[in-house]
Amino acid sequence: MNPQRMGDLFSLASVFLWSCFPIVLKLSYASMGPLHIAAYSLAITTVALLLLLWQKHERIILPNRSQLLQLLLLTLITGVTFNTLLFIGFRFTSSGNGSILLLLEVLSSYVVLSLCLKHEVVHWREGFGAVLMLCGAVILLVHGFTGFQSGDVIITLATLLPPFGNRITQTLRGSMHTEVILFWRSAFSCPAFFLLAYFLEPQAPTWSPQLFVLLVFNGFFIHGLSKILWIESIHRITVVRAASFLAVQPFFVAVLSFALLGELVTVVQLLSVIPILIGFWMLVTRGKLRLFQ
Repeated sequence: MNPQRMGDLFSLASVFLWSCFPIVLKLSYASMGPLHIAAYSLAITTVALLLLLWQKHERIILPNRSQLLQLLLLTLITGVTFNTLLFIGFRFTSSGNGSILLLLEVLSSYVVLSLCLKHEVVHWREGFGAVLMLCGAVILLVHGFTGFQSGDVIITLATLLPPFGNRITQTLRGSMHTEVILFWRSAFSCPAFFLLAYFLEPQAPTWSPQLFVLLVFNGFFIHGLSKILWIESIHRITVVRAASFLAVQPFFVAVLSFALLGELVTVVQLLSVIPILIGFWMLVTRGKLRLFQ
């Protein structure tokens, strides 16, 4: 399998895991504030990455000055600021609203990386396929949009940050392993979230076995494995192409909501699959090439 097809698969798998994020958050909010959720989740991510590096017999090499500056900037942009806006934003809006607004990351990636920085060139098939997928995603979720809420503004601001973080990550990936990048980002972010939680969320969490399972899943799969797959994806394909796969996320969210929360699938949701699948086909095919070739 060529690198582009592998990058597509990594991106699709990452988006699937990331689709669990709104559901896990909504199930956790009853017992713990958003900043505490972020702090404990990233603590679990850091420990998991440390164990992974130990199991692979990889040394955690201290970054040089240039790498350290990039890691600190990456931590500030995506590790702390983006995650803070996301965790708090979903607290004050619905899953449907948040899922729609997260699709703005596709637009921000295109505007920042292709139009402004001229870093990535988008083929017309990829662009048109991404538009079709976005249309299907909007059809899927717009019927459940509950009107603008305060969290919508917060999530919208959050979607402006990933293109810059992804660009830094691509640069770091050229000289550092994915697990090492994520380990340092999580290790730097975790204390910051515990401090924020201590000062801004004085109420103690209500611990339960369900909350523990949700935190482990969030830390290991969503902020761990999902991010590993994402970095490996943008190491092989452009950020704009990888971000376009986010349009499939609402479909995954609908399926997971039906499976885990018992929410029924509507006719509108079924119809929305048509443009998503057509756009997906256009995005991952060039001539006679196919995703699973």
